[in-house]
Amino acid sequence: MSPSILAARAILFRFVRLLITITIESWVYKRELEISPKQGVEYALIINMFAEICGGVVFSFTQSLVTIDLARHLVIYLILDDFQQIAPDVLILTLFYFFIFLLAKLMGLLILNEFVFEKENRTQEPATDTSALAMNQWGNQLKAVTKAHTISYFLTLLFSIFEIRVFNF
Repeated sequence: MSPSILAARAILFRFVRLLITITIESWVYKRELEISPKQGVEYALIINMFAEICGGVVFSFTQSLVTIDLARHLVIYLILDDFQQIAPDVLILTLFYFFIFLLAKLMGLLILNEFVFEKENRTQEPATDTSALAMNQWGNQLKAVTKAHTISYFLTLLFSIFEIRVFNF
């Protein structure tokens, strides 16, 4: 395969995977946080775009720190989303990838609450919010993001393992 086809396949597959993830996570957010479907999609879109940007930065940084063999597995797994073999280093990369994206999504939720939804809450409601209520709301959001990420990651990982491909070049 030529490099341009591999690059197009990688970009398209990452885009489709992102759309699937946003769809699954928006459904979980709608159900867990009891918000409208539109807000669920907004939560999922903003959090996942932030996570993708953080994932790209971590990928670039990690690429220069690991051995050549592990870097090859990293590129094959993360860019092409392909498993050559189930090896210990691939399993470690999968766990690393899962936790990095979970951390990025939790940071995205924190930023989302701080800059976007805090302004909406100030304009809609008077200051009747107590500290315990705010912590309970944050805990529910934290639980929803963790649950949504786990479900979407597990399903997209199953797509990769069983080689269910949308674009099979």
